Amino acid sequence: MIDLKEFQDKLVENVEKSLLSSNKDKFVIKAPTGSGKTVMLLKIMEDLMDEFEDDLSFVWLCPGAGDLEEQSYRSMQKLLPNINAHLLSDAMSNGFEAGAVYFINWEMVTSSKNNATREDVEWANLYQRITEFHRRNCRFIVIIDEEDKNDTPKAQNLIEKFMPKKMLRASATANKTSDCEFFEVNEDDAIESGLLTKKLYINYDVPDNEDIGTEVDFLINKAVEKQKQCRKEYENLELDINPLVVIQFPNNENDYIESVREKLKKLDFSVENGTVANWMSGQHDNIDSIIENDSPVTFVFTKQAITTGWNCPRAKILIKLRENSSQSFVIQTVGRIRRTAEGIHYNNDILDNSYIYTTDKKYAEAVKKGNPYAVERMNLHLKEEFKNITLVKQYKNNDYVGTEEVCDKIRKFFVKKYNLTKKYNENQEKLTNNNYNFSLKVEWNSVKGVLDRPNDEVTDNDNIGTLKLRMTANTTSNGFQMTDAVRALKPLTLLSEQEIRSILSNLFCVNGDKKYRILELPNNDSLYAFTINNIELLKSEIDELRSNNPFESNLLNLLKVEKETDWSILETDNLSFLPEAENTKLLKKNVYSGYDERFISTNAKIRWLTEYEFEKYVEKCDDVKWIYKNGDGGKEYFSIVYFDGFLNQREFYPDYILILKDDSVMVIEAKGGELGGENKNIDKTAKLKFTALKDYAEKHNLKWAFVRFYENGLKFNNTKWSEKMGKDTEWYSIDGLLK
Repeated sequence: MIDLKEFQDKLVENVEKSLLSSNKDKFVIKAPTGSGKTVMLLKIMEDLMDEFEDDLSFVWLCPGAGDLEEQSYRSMQKLLPNINAHLLSDAMSNGFEAGAVYFINWEMVTSSKNNATREDVEWANLYQRITEFHRRNCRFIVIIDEEDKNDTPKAQNLIEKFMPKKMLRASATANKTSDCEFFEVNEDDAIESGLLTKKLYINYDVPDNEDIGTEVDFLINKAVEKQKQCRKEYENLELDINPLVVIQFPNNENDYIESVREKLKKLDFSVENGTVANWMSGQHDNIDSIIENDSPVTFVFTKQAITTGWNCPRAKILIKLRENSSQSFVIQTVGRIRRTAEGIHYNNDILDNSYIYTTDKKYAEAVKKGNPYAVERMNLHLKEEFKNITLVKQYKNNDYVGTEEVCDKIRKFFVKKYNLTKKYNENQEKLTNNNYNFSLKVEWNSVKGVLDRPNDEVTDNDNIGTLKLRMTANTTSNGFQMTDAVRALKPLTLLSEQEIRSILSNLFCVNGDKKYRILELPNNDSLYAFTINNIELLKSEIDELRSNNPFESNLLNLLKVEKETDWSILETDNLSFLPEAENTKLLKKNVYSGYDERFISTNAKIRWLTEYEFEKYVEKCDDVKWIYKNGDGGKEYFSIVYFDGFLNQREFYPDYILILKDDSVMVIEAKGGELGGENKNIDKTAKLKFTALKDYAEKHNLKWAFVRFYENGLKFNNTKWSEKMGKDTEWYSIDGLLK
């Protein structure tokens, strides 16, 4: 027996009516994490068992992360024990039965390593079992849980094999398309029903300008304090509920994990005594009873696995460690602490809310900005006629610069820009006057406040502000922050972390090589503080340096040894779009099916102004047959090689590839333009890329241009780079290039 909340019952009723009456075969449910998506799907399935004929079988497809198919299978056994439920192994052994439900993990059938779809196994593969079922004149209804996680050609091929009578997709980030019936759960309804906590508190009880000691100590101490407070409130209500603390670690940071583990051991929390669990890829400890409210597990370590297919309503607190992950990944994890332990509110300000403790600057910036334009992603598939088109792409062969050359170039750059000498105290004063920070305390901003609706934009009802944190610098406590700073310089220099550390020491510290020195910081602690506090300034300086023309010497012909290979457009690409965009007009000239104006919105910075105006212009342009928007980076996209100011080879990815009506190819790079006399081009390497694209086009006999937006229209340039636009420059109206 399944008891539903009022909003769930209403949605189930609407979905069932549509399933039974609509001519469409695709149905999509968008429901926030924690709103009871699985329960609603089970109820729909139970009711459909009675409505449809007896020759139907249900297939429930789940993503692999988090063992979601087994969780859904167990939920069904608990809530609907009279329905015949199976896993993939049962279907493989005995075939599909009418009137039954089969829970299948996507990765078990779409991975290249699986046996389920191989034809060379001794027992019948999945496709054969599906065919056998169809030959008995039976049909499938396919339910796709977390539908956005496996929208790939292999997954689509599997669905096509089932030839479903009806297909029901569901996830927290589901997309509305014209070929489906769409249903959405309102987050307010889920909160008011008691299923989700009312608010999300972020560092809310942390004083501003607090000296936090070490980051790990700060985060763990705050989380333990809040966990004990919540546990006490449950006890006051005579409830045996142990609030769970979720610790989200950056990927590839095992040292980070060990430091947290050691801190918790000092507080008597460990894997060995059953109070700490691991829920990470390839490592599962103490998770068997973790979802039980009275479980002794108080902390769970996780990376990505917890974002999908994990249901533990007692999870109350999230420790968000710094990392370079996407905002969507952050929000998914936050959803895991928003459930209420018993599906109700207690009219208790401590228990009816959720808590995050973080020093993550990027996360702080994302939350403070809010998300008024909620960007989502969708897989689009290449139109058949464009699958055989190829171009020649270039990629890096070698880098020609060493540590000493880079260090000397940076030293000369600083000396020239700031008029530095060997008088280090005077140098420090000059840099201080140019906004450099020489404090011996590491200082950074996080976020503090409360969100009424964590998945929505920040409104006047929310109390979100900046939280200033600081700690006395030392190489032990600030090791992770120094590593982050060093890694931020890697893409600018293309050197190893150790080489960058050596350069920083040589330039700024007494411990380095004196011949490169421009500052005389007394020790590594002060070097750490200087680097961490000034990393944005240092990045800007090095970016400016690497953008200088590298070919003042006669090295051009010597260095032109980039590699080339044939390249084709991806058959499936995962693209950002704005689901709530008002205009969804189809852009028919794009190479991908379903590409419309939601994919070129400027509101959420999916496209910059020049890109938006160019794609709109091309759609009306008689000269253009089709257009492809290239990716911003990655071996799967089209690239051209250029050299930076350090003589490093760099790959850049021109924005657009066009086929014109005469079947010629045109490559376009879009840059920020000029508005009100203000230069909007933020790419300091634009001139170097301009030259590289010009050389590439001449070599391969292609048309090309750079395009920028100027005041009230597009302009192009394919002769000589000029940062300035307007009269008496090389920038001309776009209709001189394309009509």
